[in-house]
Amino acid sequence: MIQAALKHIRRLWRMLWRRQRIDRVVLVASRRELPTDLGVSLYLVGTNPVQWAVMNCPCGCGERTNARIGVASRTSWSLSIAAGKASLSPSLLMPLDKCGSHFYIRENRIVWV
Repeated sequence: MIQAALKHIRRLWRMLWRRQRIDRVVLVASRRELPTDLGVSLYLVGTNPVQWAVMNCPCGCGERTNARIGVASRTSWSLSIAAGKASLSPSLLMPLDKCGSHFYIRENRIVWV
């Protein structure tokens, strides 16, 4: 019972302190150029066209999100950039065995579901 309460408190804490914005969008040519610590940036991997969008999960759990861009499949996302601000569609969902975060990225804002 105490374990369940602690888990609930940790989840609530993460919800209150989770990130609301992406500071900047960074374009890199390959995944090898990704830094170890991604910080609060969204990294777009690949040049003409972008192939991946990579960032730290905005809840603060430490996991990375990897969204495949533009491949015609069930597990791909579309990316739009306007005035240096990125939007991804559809939403990103972290696995439940990780943190279970679910969010959209709209013009560098994190929109929590």
